[in-house]
Amino acid sequence: DMSHHMHLLTNFRVVDLAAENARIYAYITGMGRSRAGVDIQVFVYYDLDLRKTDGVWKISRFYEAPQLPMPESVTQVHKKN
Repeated sequence: DMSHHMHLLTNFRVVDLAAENARIYAYITGMGRSRAGVDIQVFVYYDLDLRKTDGVWKISRFYEAPQLPMPESVTQVHKKN
């Protein structure tokens, strides 16, 4: 439903690193505009497990949780018509 969006990731922290596996945390500001013209901005954190495959780190588990209450604009963007 978004016409455009971006996520800014900050404060990466590697909490576990062992050979081909890692776990990281990061804070995210997500923002964008829906096709209906609704502006949105959210603040969440990511908790990710990574696995190195063929020399490339890839996400093997993704978890996010809000750091502030989700704004009403999230409901507006995702409501069913």
